[in-house]
Amino acid sequence: MVMMRSKNCNNRDKLIPWDLLLKDFKNDLNAEEKKHLNLWLESSSCRDLYVSLKKLWFTLMRYQECESENDVDYLWNKMQSRINKKKKFSYNIPFVRLVAVAVVLVFVFGLYFMFQSVQERKDLLAYTTYTALTGKSKVMLPDSSIVWLNKGATLSYKLNQKDERRVILNGEALFEVYKNPQKSFVVEAREIEVKVFGTTFSVRNMENEEDIRVALLKGSVAVATDNQTEKIVPGERVIYSVEKDLIVKEKADVAFESLWAKDTLSINKMPLEEVVRYLEKWYDKKILLGESVSKNQAFTFSLTDEPLEEVLRLISRISPIQYQFNDEDIVVINKLNKRKN
Repeated sequence: MVMMRSKNCNNRDKLIPWDLLLKDFKNDLNAEEKKHLNLWLESSSCRDLYVSLKKLWFTLMRYQECESENDVDYLWNKMQSRINKKKKFSYNIPFVRLVAVAVVLVFVFGLYFMFQSVQERKDLLAYTTYTALTGKSKVMLPDSSIVWLNKGATLSYKLNQKDERRVILNGEALFEVYKNPQKSFVVEAREIEVKVFGTTFSVRNMENEEDIRVALLKGSVAVATDNQTEKIVPGERVIYSVEKDLIVKEKADVAFESLWAKDTLSINKMPLEEVVRYLEKWYDKKILLGESVSKNQAFTFSLTDEPLEEVLRLISRISPIQYQFNDEDIVVINKLNKRKN
């Protein structure tokens, strides 16, 4: 007895109970065999096949008398011969075609994903990335442009560019772009692009800040979004609001915007309030100055790579102040309270 392994009917011999069908057509099924055949007939496609085979059986019976078991076997073999012919042209060819299509699809998709994988690797290799992990860093790009990266900033430069020079900036940087009229220089910073040919400018694109700032020291640049473009001249800066999707152009102290990139910070006869503003920019640190602190005393000194705490300690020797770093790494400066004897 041929047992079915699936309720889904199939023209393939291993899923069709030929011996049960023959016995059914001969009215020779016992109870157990009839039970197995009924299980097979639960599928609508199997029932359709059963009806077709039974019609073919009775068609043959009408054209030939069957007086013996041998005659019945002869008819059965003849019917199977017809079925096999039909299978050869009606079933097997579509099945082979289906397999062929499946193989082609697997091959095509395999090539596609292999190409995508190779392309992703090429894309990764197409960029050179510079990172300033511990402090500001100066790098020279392949096109001879010079970039100062502030602490924590990363810059990705796309290699083998034909029509332009494009970089992606996260953080703060000062650019001195090598002039090349044939190839514009483009800085991507989130939603904006800064387009130049040869100039000096700074870009501040911090993840924890809503606004993106571009300040121009010399040359000319255009700052663009999908909806707006603003050109600026030296002494101007633009502030782009990510929330409002709006560029605002204004006059600014552009030298102050990029002073962090210098090798030396020079403070010359500057009141404490202004000193704090410069220290904030130099160290990229928030400093709060208490209202009771005297702001009129002037300071003169130079800095290179001294730690902020050392600078504050020197200031406290000259001016009656006290300072502390709170839990949010913000420096708080207050007036020093003198103890009474």
